[in-house]
Order: sequence, then structure tokens, then C-alpha cells
Amino acid sequence: MKKNLSILLIVLVFAASAGLYVWRGQIRSLLAPAETQRNYTATSVPLVDISKDEPELPDITKFTADAIRGKSPPLAPGQVRIVPFLEHRFYSDTFVKTEFVPMMAKMQGREDPVLIEISSGVYDLDMLVSAVNDPALLEKTPQAYVFNVPLVVQPGGGFVISKPGAVLHLNAETGAFLANFGKMTILDAEVTGWRPSQNAPAVFEKKDTFRPYLIFWSNSVSYLGNTKFSNLGYDFSKSYGISYSTSPAFLRQDSTVPRPTGWVVDCIFDDIYYGFYSYEADDIAVIRNTYSDNIVYGIDPHDRSRRLIIAGNKSYGAKKRHGIIISREVDDSWIFDNHTHDNHGSGIMIDRNSVRNVIANNISENNGADGLVFFESPDNLTWGNTIRNNKKNGVRIRNSWNIRLRGDEIANNGMYGLVSYTADLSSQATRDSVYDPYTQKAGFDIADAQMGANAQGHFQIVNNEESRLQNLKIFSDSLDIFAGDLESVSPVLYEAATSDKKALVIKQHYMGGAEKAIRDSAEDADPATDGE
Repeated sequence: MKKNLSILLIVLVFAASAGLYVWRGQIRSLLAPAETQRNYTATSVPLVDISKDEPELPDITKFTADAIRGKSPPLAPGQVRIVPFLEHRFYSDTFVKTEFVPMMAKMQGREDPVLIEISSGVYDLDMLVSAVNDPALLEKTPQAYVFNVPLVVQPGGGFVISKPGAVLHLNAETGAFLANFGKMTILDAEVTGWRPSQNAPAVFEKKDTFRPYLIFWSNSVSYLGNTKFSNLGYDFSKSYGISYSTSPAFLRQDSTVPRPTGWVVDCIFDDIYYGFYSYEADDIAVIRNTYSDNIVYGIDPHDRSRRLIIAGNKSYGAKKRHGIIISREVDDSWIFDNHTHDNHGSGIMIDRNSVRNVIANNISENNGADGLVFFESPDNLTWGNTIRNNKKNGVRIRNSWNIRLRGDEIANNGMYGLVSYTADLSSQATRDSVYDPYTQKAGFDIADAQMGANAQGHFQIVNNEESRLQNLKIFSDSLDIFAGDLESVSPVLYEAATSDKKALVIKQHYMGGAEKAIRDSAEDADPATDGE
């Protein structure tokens, strides 16, 4: 098709009554839905040098199991105590108002349930077995070290597992879990939720059935390396499987304590309720792990976690939702070189006011929903991602703007290559208007993308404030690459969007009147794709 690059201004006017647009000075009739009362200007503008956007990614070669060994504290005997839950410094007010303590009492078969506490010193497994000296609490068998009650490491204490081939069974029938307020290292081991009565792993059954877990609280530094974790976590606060979280009880006593931090490197996570979870955690490196067949999410950093590195991971087979999701003000983080595939929900999701993040060089494919999603999260950058063969859309942008997409391949997705729209979320029962504010505003800036064979088209744009398209490589037999508000003038826009001489900027101008809610094809009701 001969391209006419002399067209510098295209004015598109959608009116409820007449439905007109102006093009090359000629007025042509266009039937427009009565509820759509928006107009757009589409202008050819000079190209920009997108190489300036190329992100400088963190060096992940330093995150290794050997480096963790060098960070582990030296072993040193201290104090180990057996402490009732309701007398514990940080756990008493955490659980006293819940059903947790009665549940633990029933599981332990005692009226006043207890836990093992490392109050001071740094212990390994054999030192801890000797210090506890009670097989009913902690037992060493020929097959495994068996924790029958919880272990809590205090701020002055440490726990190190660095014994190649060591196996830990956390007893799911008596309420075992590992909690850290101090220092913890787990290397070269296997940690499994276990049901002794069945002599078998605690395979997930129901979301409210207790399964052991690991929780790393405020003040903690926790390193996990070259270890397999399996059959952990259930649906109770901070009990999801592997969690780094601030401790409300700790903060009430000392608001200056640091947030939890650490590394998760070269590990395997299988049948975990959430493979990884964080809440107000800082500077955690999640590197080269495999998250397979976990229950809800593979990787799920949450509320106000900052400066995370999520790189080189494989996340697949999440049974309910997404491979990787960051949600609620997870900012200034890097998500790169990951492979997310065959998850029930989306491959990668950026959710609930998570900003200034870099999503680069990932492969997101064969997921049950979208490949890459931005929900209510402006100011993010993508670079060089491959987004293909997802059941729904390649990229989905809702109530988000200044989304810069650079050099991504978006192909063979079941609906559109890129969907961008606004939505009224006031009817969502799970959304807190105070904690999750949003603006009904959408827009994106896409350059140097390769797009082809997306089943319903390459772009669906509905109520976008501003969109910028530059040097797109679109492999399609049709010029009808735009749906939504711009569907009727798609062939005209095709010329400018695929030009290697100019970029295309599409801006919206309001004509007044009530706006229609998002079209069903853009806002799907499937809960597996809707935020958390």
C-alpha cells in the first residue's frame, strides 16, 4: 500500500447525533454509537530516540548460593526457650484475638500451645535438637528433622541450615511453622509441609486447612538458596507459604526497626499457597527460582514493598491466578528475564498504584488470561518483552497512563495485541477506595513493537487521553488494526503508526455528555484477571 506521509493532521470527531469525522478536508458520514461522545485528533510528529529509555538492569550475577554462605552468621550457642504462645513477646497480641491459638491448642493437644524460641545465639539443626532435647517438639529421624511446633528466632538470634541434603519436615498436623525476627539462612536443603499420619507431604486440600509456612518479620534478614520448598501455606494472614512482612506487634514497640529483607536464590517452590509474598519489605532479590504449580500465585510482592529485583525466574502452573503480580504501591522495582507461562490468570500483572517499575526481557506466553497487565498503575516501562499465545490480550492497560512500551513482541494472542481503556471500579466489592484510589485516565506510548496474528486485532482503544505509536512492525493481512473508538478510521491510522519517518499521537477531546462504561470485550468479568 502506498503510504501518504504528507498527512500531518487527522481530526476524528465522534458525535452522538451525526457521527462525523474530518479527514483531508472532506466530511464523511460515520455511524457512531449514541453513547459515544468523544473526539480525537491524530497528528504525525517527529520520531524520538527510544534508546534513551533503555533501562540499566541490576547485575544479578552476585546473587548466588555461595554468596549466601558468606553472609551467614557464625554459629554460637546462646539461649533456647520453650515459650507459650500467649507469653511470647511478639506473638501474644498477634494471635490472641483470633481463632489461631485455640486451633494451635487443639493441634498440639495441650491447653497452652508452645513454640521453640531462639532468644540469642546462632544455631544449626543439630545444635537446636540438642538444646530443645524433646522429640515431641523437635525430632531428628533417619529421614528428616521434624518440627512438631513452631520455631521463632528472636531479634538477637539466628538459625542456619547449611547442611547439604538436609530435609526438614514441618508437621502440618501439630501446627509447625518457621518465623524469623533475626537472622535465618536456609541452604542446600529441602523444606516440606508433612502429614505424619499419612507419611506423606501436606498436599493442598482446602484454602482454610492449616499448612506449615515460613514468615520473615520486621528486623529480619533471611536468605534462601538452592533449596526445594513444597506443600506450604494456606489462606490466613501472612501464612501463605514464603512471606516477608512487617510485624504490627513489633512496630508498636519500636517504630524505627528496619523492614524485612533478604534473598531468594536458585530455589524451587512447588504446591505453595503463594510461592512468594511480601508486605512492606525492602530490597529483596528473587533470582533464578522455579515456581511451579502453586495454588494462587507464583510471585506476589504486595503493599509498599520497594526496590525489589525479580529476575531470571520461571513461574508457571499457578492454579488460580497469576505467574507474577506486584500489587498496591510496589514501586521502583525490576522484573526482568522471567518466563511466565501456563498460569490460570495472567503472566505478569502490575496492579494498584505500583509505579516506576521496569518490566524487561520477559517471556509471557500461554497464560489463561492476559500476557502483561497494568491496572491502575501509571508511570511504568517495558523493554524487549515477548508476549505471545495468551488466551486473552497481549497487553492490557486499565486506568493507567505514561505506560512506555519499547521493542516488545506481541503476537498470536487470543483477543487483542494491546487494550487500553478506563473503567469505573466503584462496584468492585474487594476494592478499598481509601487504600486503592485510582483515576479514570488511560494512555500509552508504544514504539518499535512487532505485532502479528492477534485474533481480534492489534489495538483496542477506548476513552484514552493520549496514545503515541512509533515505528510499529505490524504483520497483518488487514489494515483494520484498531478497534474501539478508532475502529472506523483504522486504515488511515495504519499508515502513520507503521511509518519509519514519523510517529503518531492520538489525543482525546471531550464533547460533553455521559460516558459509557467500558465495553464488555475490554473489561472481562473473569475474576482471575481482575487485579488480585
